[in-house]
Amino acid sequence: MRWIPVLLCTAACTSIVPETALRMSAFDPLTADPDGIAVTLVLPEGADILPNGARLSLQVSNPELGEDGGTWVLSRTRSDDGGTTYSIAEPDLSDVRRVQALATAWKDRDPEGTRGSLSIALDPCQRGERALTNSDVVSALVTLERDTAPMPLLRDVPLRRVLKNASADDLPRCP
Repeated sequence: MRWIPVLLCTAACTSIVPETALRMSAFDPLTADPDGIAVTLVLPEGADILPNGARLSLQVSNPELGEDGGTWVLSRTRSDDGGTTYSIAEPDLSDVRRVQALATAWKDRDPEGTRGSLSIALDPCQRGERALTNSDVVSALVTLERDTAPMPLLRDVPLRRVLKNASADDLPRCP
């Protein structure tokens, strides 16, 4: 079975920290405890994520068995390093585990035909008086296991690279 880890891989893919990319390549979303998966963002002053704007998707498909999965809004907490950490909310953990169990069963039944993906989507916005610029930088850390230190995923990536085809001027105002 082939898993496609899309975790935060936007136009900033070339800026991913190689050591973290190597660790992520061994990450199996089928066996990972979803309670240990988290992303911490360190955004420039004036940038934020819209309410309900951080989502994790886990999808599984097989041509003979069908498709299943889900998308869950991530809960938000402040981190010790000044960033904001997003993780799967406690009430959603059982549903994520259900999709993991189904994907494992399908993988056991048909390892070649079963495909899956894990991704995190973020909807940024502008907050406060300071105008964001395309040269402002974003950093991200990822945690793949409970009680482990976050690993740097993106370091000081210019906002223009993270936004792909958009500009900082195109971001909506935060509510």
